[in-house]
Amino acid sequence: MTHRKLAAILLTALIALSVCGAVIHQSSYVTASPINATSTPNIWSKAPINPAFIQYLKDRAAGKATTTVNGHEVSIVPSTVNFSALTGHSAGAAAVPLAGSSSYDLRALGKVSPVGNQGASPACWAFAAYGSLESYLLPGTLWNFSENNMKNLAGFDLTCNQGGSQQMATAYLARWGGSMQSGPVTAACDPFNQGSCADTSLCSVQQHVQNVLFLPYRANANDNNNIKSALQTYGGVYAVMYAATGSYNPNTAAYYYNGSIVPNHAVTIVGWNDSYPASNFASRPPGAGAFIVKNSWGTGWGQQGFFYVSYYDTQFATNSQPPTVFTAEPTTNYNVNYQYDPLGWVASVGRPNTIFPSNTAWGANVFTATSNQQLSAVSFYAGALNTQYQVYVYTDPTSGPIGGTEYTGPSGTTAMAGYHTIPLNTTVPLKAGHQFSVVVKITTPGNNAPIPVESTQAGFSSATGQPGQGYLSATGTSWTDATHVEANMSICIKAFAKTAAQVSFAGGPAVSAQNANSLDLFMRGSDNAVWYKYWTGTTWTALTSLSGNVTSDPAATSRADGYMDVFARGTDGALWWKTTTNNGTSWSNWNKAGGQLASGTGAAADARGPNSLDAFVQGTDQALWYSHWDGTKWSAWKSLGGTLTSSPAATSRSSSTIDVFVFGSSNGLWRNTYTGGWSGWQAAGGT
Repeated sequence: MTHRKLAAILLTALIALSVCGAVIHQSSYVTASPINATSTPNIWSKAPINPAFIQYLKDRAAGKATTTVNGHEVSIVPSTVNFSALTGHSAGAAAVPLAGSSSYDLRALGKVSPVGNQGASPACWAFAAYGSLESYLLPGTLWNFSENNMKNLAGFDLTCNQGGSQQMATAYLARWGGSMQSGPVTAACDPFNQGSCADTSLCSVQQHVQNVLFLPYRANANDNNNIKSALQTYGGVYAVMYAATGSYNPNTAAYYYNGSIVPNHAVTIVGWNDSYPASNFASRPPGAGAFIVKNSWGTGWGQQGFFYVSYYDTQFATNSQPPTVFTAEPTTNYNVNYQYDPLGWVASVGRPNTIFPSNTAWGANVFTATSNQQLSAVSFYAGALNTQYQVYVYTDPTSGPIGGTEYTGPSGTTAMAGYHTIPLNTTVPLKAGHQFSVVVKITTPGNNAPIPVESTQAGFSSATGQPGQGYLSATGTSWTDATHVEANMSICIKAFAKTAAQVSFAGGPAVSAQNANSLDLFMRGSDNAVWYKYWTGTTWTALTSLSGNVTSDPAATSRADGYMDVFARGTDGALWWKTTTNNGTSWSNWNKAGGQLASGTGAAADARGPNSLDAFVQGTDQALWYSHWDGTKWSAWKSLGGTLTSSPAATSRSSSTIDVFVFGSSNGLWRNTYTGGWSGWQAAGGT
């Protein structure tokens, strides 16, 4: 063997070892918390734009993007993001409709708002989006939101006469609290005007849109479970179709298209009928079955504004824009929305051109707190089914988006693609004028462009991101400014905060003590979350939310230094429990301890050691019920009898002794003591 060949072999081996070492080193970063940052060369690029959108731009330039059907202009804008990889996939357990549901009609359940009329305006997309959102909020409250405000003030590089999309509707609704107009606002404040794009309305947002679900496209006539399940779980579903007069049977209000022309119209699905006759359509499809659909052409069209679309329609919810569910929460959830992406998800970024492309990456935004607040939740877009996430928050970051004080936030998996808000397990206190960052590690199965971004797209969007706001990382340690990838690019991560003035407190507090210089105070807020503060021996900390949706005052105990356990009745009547083992630096999620508490009552709790907890509740039978936690699980609930007229109180005098107190039906105080066995009820006096 020549020296030259030997050198070549050694060089190849060294390169292979270097690559393997790099891969091993990188995977160790993936499982670690991001702790420091260094600059890195730009290795990022955007995923290809949806081909349907590119064709739309060509059609628009040729004057073919808008047509008229039945006197109504129809025009929608295909999503710039390509969702074709989702086609035919099931969104897990969330995509299984209830057994025996061969037909389903939201109208019969009072979950459909009145039919609107878009007139000659191509605003079907706004009517379809609000058809979904208004359905979600029913039957609780009947809303009539302003399609006019959405079509005129969406904020994209389109006129109100060029159509829109669920993508644009999501961005408009999710940016509440920002500098650009958002919704939903009421139609009473901004009535529909089909002939005008001008809008100077100053209307108040009525709901906060925090979660929007993007369903997979239908792969065939039998691929309907995702939509059916969403109808049963949430309400109306936004969908697109190709609308043409010749495919419609006005006698039966039935529609079936079997061609290849891409969708041009948006509607709201409100039900289905698996047995709807194939003979009802203008041309007969291969089989029976149809979706029940709400249109936006007024009640004089179809069957009072509704019609049927065959399962065999080749362009119904199969491409262009994914079927979408819009949801909302009361505006009391948060009152500050930190964001740099008013136009939302325009493109996706990854490292497809590297030697080892990955479906995992980190995105981050750095914000400046506008006042003293409690950071309560973060949001991002998920680009795949079963997207995995890990949230971190840093206050006073020192190295790009990281450094300073780190808070490890929640982790989990989102079953659906779309826009998701994740409440923090424990709120993070923000100081006025100080910077904080939100870092999200995102893994998108089957998608090597995991980070959604707002970016400039000719003919559609003009991004406004600035240096020092958004960052990208392949490892969580080395970061690239988003504007180095593309000018004005922003990361699609938002942060939601509450101000102290937003929450008041009622009922009785709970208190525990970890040691002689510690007090822990827990209260139920007007937002039904549990809030706490602790005394360090010299001062009280700021109030912090532990989240939750509780229906009783809390109970609390401490097992040892650094340990706190808090209990409260949930909306299901069961006892729920949250714990910390590091003095509140991080808290567990709320976990169910079980049982059933009488309405209006709370729990009692005591601790007999680091791995011992006792919980007591008044059951729905007015007796006292008890469960013990042994460090790994809760025991079955056991009745201790009695007829209670109050919530219990409990304490432990030693590792083998418990005393529990209640008021009985005679208004007297009663006591039951455990010393290896329960003593039975004994009068403790009082009336």
